[in-house]
Amino acid sequence: VVRSSGDIVGRSKKMLTHTRSDPPSVDRGGERGVMLIEALVAILIFSIGVLGLVSLQATSLRFISDAKYRVDAANLAEQLISQMWAEDHTTSSLISNYTSVNAGTAAGYVSWASVVADRLPGAEDYPPAVAIEADSSDAFKSTVTVVVYWLPPGTSKVHNYTAVSRIR
Repeated sequence: VVRSSGDIVGRSKKMLTHTRSDPPSVDRGGERGVMLIEALVAILIFSIGVLGLVSLQATSLRFISDAKYRVDAANLAEQLISQMWAEDHTTSSLISNYTSVNAGTAAGYVSWASVVADRLPGAEDYPPAVAIEADSSDAFKSTVTVVVYWLPPGTSKVHNYTAVSRIR
């Protein structure tokens, strides 16, 4: 029975009070540290990815350097061939001025080889080779072969570029 004032008559307040019991506790002893292991695995995977990117960057820089040296070597070889075309290009004149066999007396070769040594790494240790073959039918026709060598930094393999041209 409830009075108008809200007091309960005939029953104890204790009986009407409903207490909520906590859910039964779960034993999580086997799961301790799982989140830490997951974080460590994620860091490991991320680190491997970063190392892969660094390796990719280093490889691309090496390829860019190799391409630059190859372009420089091609330009230098073509520069020498252009000089040969511009000057007296009889076979005997070309041989006396530009062959690497006559490196001590061939003024055109000596000045060009010094430019090569300045522009390409390791070229001073591996001087360029210039060979001139005469055409037996005409003293004004020659086949010129220019080989430029260089040794890129950090490697032990000598690279080369070969240009062959027919001068008439």
